[in-house]
Amino acid sequence: MTARHQQDWLRRKLPDAQSRQLRHAGFALLSIAFLIAGLGLGWGYGSVAWFGWLSAGAVAIVTLNCNRERILARVRP
Repeated sequence: MTARHQQDWLRRKLPDAQSRQLRHAGFALLSIAFLIAGLGLGWGYGSVAWFGWLSAGAVAIVTLNCNRERILARVRP
């Protein structure tokens, strides 16, 4: 999450150390998911499935960012 997205969603910028920790945790989770997909489906099909789920996740994030104001209006009074 970039500083701009942090400001948009959280109304503040996260400390650099916390941003770095979240970035490293995300990379670790993506790596673990790739290993699970590769070991579970074989490396050929697993990598294709992993990229497919990665693409679906990217579409979800873009959709959330495009509808951010509407979502935050429902969450925050």
